[in-house]
Amino acid sequence: MLKLKDKVVGITLSILLVSTQLLIPTTSSASNPCPNTNAFSGITNLILWLRADCVTGNGADPADNSTVSTWTDLSGNGSNAIANGSPTYQSGAAYLINSQPVINFNGASTFSSIDIRANSRPNISIFAVYKLRGSNQAGVWGVDDGGWDRFFMARWSGDNGIISHSGQTAVPNSGVVNATKFITTIYKYNEGSGSSVYDNGAFVSTFTDTADPNGAYTNLRIGSIGHGFNLTGDIAEIIIFNQALSETDRKTINTYLNTKYNLGIASGNLTAATTPLFNSFALAGSAVTAIYRTAVSVTANVNQSSKVTFYSNGKVIPGCKNLTATGSGTSFSISCTWKPSNRGSISLRATAVGISGGLTGALTTPLKVQVNNRTTKR
Repeated sequence: MLKLKDKVVGITLSILLVSTQLLIPTTSSASNPCPNTNAFSGITNLILWLRADCVTGNGADPADNSTVSTWTDLSGNGSNAIANGSPTYQSGAAYLINSQPVINFNGASTFSSIDIRANSRPNISIFAVYKLRGSNQAGVWGVDDGGWDRFFMARWSGDNGIISHSGQTAVPNSGVVNATKFITTIYKYNEGSGSSVYDNGAFVSTFTDTADPNGAYTNLRIGSIGHGFNLTGDIAEIIIFNQALSETDRKTINTYLNTKYNLGIASGNLTAATTPLFNSFALAGSAVTAIYRTAVSVTANVNQSSKVTFYSNGKVIPGCKNLTATGSGTSFSISCTWKPSNRGSISLRATAVGISGGLTGALTTPLKVQVNNRTTKR
C-alpha cells in the first residue's frame, strides 16, 4: 500500500473537478445544452468531458438514485467512462449543485476511461467539480499503482489535499467536507516548475512532473487515486484536454463552470465580458407585413448563448421575456410567437444579454412591420 506521507511534490497536468450535491435539470435548464454544443469557444484537444447533467449523452436523464454503468464522454472521442461498483445518479435536493445533478460515489465505486500517463500524454489539463461527503482520505482521479504516479487526492491530511507527480504538492482546503470544490491541474512532463494547480480558478503552486511515464495504470480511475483511497462524495463534471492550456483558455473553462455551478470565481480568473451581437432578427419568411390578431413567429439569432426579450412598440411581447437562445459556435437562435394587437406600422425590437461571464446587453435595430386588417371573418 502506498505511504502517501513520505514526500511532497508538484504536477504538470491541468485538472478541474467539481463534486457536490445535485438535482437533475431538464435539457433546457442546463448551462450548456445536452449533448455538447461547443461551450469552449474552439479550444482544441478536448479528450474527455463527463457531465452529470448529460450522463447519457442525449438529454434523457436516468432515474434518481439509479446506478450508472456508463458515463458518456461528450468530447466526441467516444471515451465513455465505465463503472466499477455502483455509482449513482443523484438529482434530489440534497445533492444539487446550483440546480445541477451529480454522480455519487459510495467509497467502493469508480469509473475508468482514458490513459493520462506521460508516455502518451506528456502535457494535459484536468478540471474537476466535486464535493466530499466523508472525512476519510479520498481521491478524485488518478492512475497511481503505488508509485506516486499522477493523481489528485482531495483529502490527504485533514482538509488539505495533494497532487502527485512522483512527489506531492499540497492543495490547501481541497478536502473540506460538504463544500463544492473546483480544482484544476495542469501537467507538463519533466519541465522544471512547469506544472501548476489552481483552486477555484486561483493559482496555488507550481511543481515539476517526473511521474513514471510508463509504470502506472493505463486507464484513468475517476473516484479514486488509482489503486485505492476511493471517494465518498459527488462529482458534477470532469473536463480533460490533451494540452497544457494557456491562461486565456483556462479562464474560458473557468467562466463556463462558474456560470453553471455558481462557484464564485474571482473576476480576474474569468474571461472578460463581451457584448452579444445580433446576426439576424426577422419575421417568419422575412416578411414585413402581418395580420391583426394572427400569430406569427419572430426569430432572433445572436453570436453567443443569451437571454433574449422581444418587444412590440416598446412593450414586452407576452411570453417572450428572457427566452434562452440555443445553438453552437456563433449562432444561437430563439423564436417568439407574436399576435399583433394593434394595426398599422409596428416597431419590433429585441434585447440580448449573454449568459456567460456577466455579459452586457445588446439591442436590435427596429424591425418595421405593417399590420393589416383580417381579410376573413373569425
